[in-house]
Amino acid sequence: AMRSLTNLIGYMVATKDMHLELTGTNPSRSFRHRAEGLTDAPQYEEKDGVWLLEVATDSDWSGNKETRSSTSCGSIYLGGNWLHSYSRTQKHITLSSTEAEFVALVGGTSEGLFLRAVVAHLVDGDVELKVYGDNTSSIAVASRDGVGRLKHVSGRLLWIQQRQQCGDLQLRRIDTITNTADLGTKVLTGKRVKLLMYLCGFAN
Repeated sequence: AMRSLTNLIGYMVATKDMHLELTGTNPSRSFRHRAEGLTDAPQYEEKDGVWLLEVATDSDWSGNKETRSSTSCGSIYLGGNWLHSYSRTQKHITLSSTEAEFVALVGGTSEGLFLRAVVAHLVDGDVELKVYGDNTSSIAVASRDGVGRLKHVSGRLLWIQQRQQCGDLQLRRIDTITNTADLGTKVLTGKRVKLLMYLCGFAN
């Protein structure tokens, strides 16, 4: 309990002067434009008449040393503006980091598809969904048929493969250093918290 309180105080100190900046830019703008100079990953090109919905996902594998359960986190953006973040414990014990990241990717995709339907109902234009993960193997599993060598993965998670192949979403890799979903998976240093919050759109 004392360690949790110390971590909470650390987060409060690191973020007490931060506020969210909303920009009235092109709705197809990606939140990744804030990472310019931090990564050499390709930037998303803005498209007229397209609303870009993005979900960054991450997971810590067996982060809970008592139950060996993993934590999934997702950060959701529309037109480059932060909408919502969540952090939740995975229901089943995963046997590898790839499996834990795959579960997080499926969870983020589920959230993204729901919000994509909501946004499509509210706006006059196409809504494009991109889901990011920093584990190449989990993205590969989500992009093919079957589970390959991951024999422990629940079959109920494989719907993401069909939705991805139908073009309902695009799966992309994001560098770990710029993955804002890292905020909700583990205890981080104050400097790391401030960097990720800046990438979310928060400013001091």
